[in-house]
Amino acid sequence: MTKTVTIAAILAVSAGLLFAVPMAAEAMGSWKDLSDASASAKGNSLKLTLTAEGDITKDGSMFDSTSNKVVVGYAWVEGTVDDDGKQNAFVTALHPLFRDSNQNPDAWHSHSAQLRGVGGGNFCLAFDDLGTTQAGISIKGDSMKVNTPLEQSGVNVDDLALVTSFTIWDPSHPQTSMKCNAGELLVRANGAIRGTAIFL
Repeated sequence: MTKTVTIAAILAVSAGLLFAVPMAAEAMGSWKDLSDASASAKGNSLKLTLTAEGDITKDGSMFDSTSNKVVVGYAWVEGTVDDDGKQNAFVTALHPLFRDSNQNPDAWHSHSAQLRGVGGGNFCLAFDDLGTTQAGISIKGDSMKVNTPLEQSGVNVDDLALVTSFTIWDPSHPQTSMKCNAGELLVRANGAIRGTAIFL
């Protein structure tokens, strides 16, 4: 069973995972706001679903030369933090401004990842902690379904704790160098900022 949790609930249940910051000015009811999500294993496959409060874009219309956004996506994140302060995650991502995948590089595709929490709903992601997976991704309106081999996913389905949308800013954005090390990307977990994430 899944449920939507507020910032306060995230802090109470998983204080080290995400931290509250003021809510973003963007209107609610968008791809960023999740109403449901799930994760399950069937045979050798990892099956993931989510439902957003608005339609999930299939193209790069939200990206332009004036935007700080370089990547948008969704992350299924494990609740366990390792000795290096990192959490395993499986992400689906859209970033038509650059390519890092052989499968659907200009459209939605997937990665395994390790995210390092730095507070304020922020994570840092090193390129060395990003893996490529071969996932089937289906988008219909406000819903996304993902089917990927378990061995490629980089996560343990029983350890997955949270599903959130995210935005990665341009590496030249001042917040990136303030929070992350050289060569890392700043990942903004929208669920922590907006108070709408799914706790598995």
